[in-house]
Amino acid sequence: MRPDAHGVWCVGDRQVGFFLEHDNGTDSLAVVLRKLRGYERLAQFRPRYPVLLRVPSRRREANLQRALAGVPTVMPIATGLHDEHPAGPAWTLASDPGPRRWLHELPSDHGPHHTATNPHRYTGDSDIS
Repeated sequence: MRPDAHGVWCVGDRQVGFFLEHDNGTDSLAVVLRKLRGYERLAQFRPRYPVLLRVPSRRREANLQRALAGVPTVMPIATGLHDEHPAGPAWTLASDPGPRRWLHELPSDHGPHHTATNPHRYTGDSDIS
């Protein structure tokens, strides 16, 4: 598992961790889907952050959404387009492909408050410096 980016987005009291995969459309869908296996293994230990697949076109996004339909995943998977603002209503959940969601609306589980399994878990404003 080697995400292109990882972060925690904060809006008000809501904190959403995420892993970002920046997809240029050069890998086959099978390769992209195989990347998700590493995130599934990570979910055994937590955190369970959404995996954001940022794609270059609506066609690529539709193909990914079709490939992910009905595939159970422990980590939430969301797709979005390169030209949409990533914090805005840019994300479509594979498990619930309704209207696009804002980044802070995506499901995010920071995991247990236990330093052995999640040493950098945010526990409140006092942890952010």
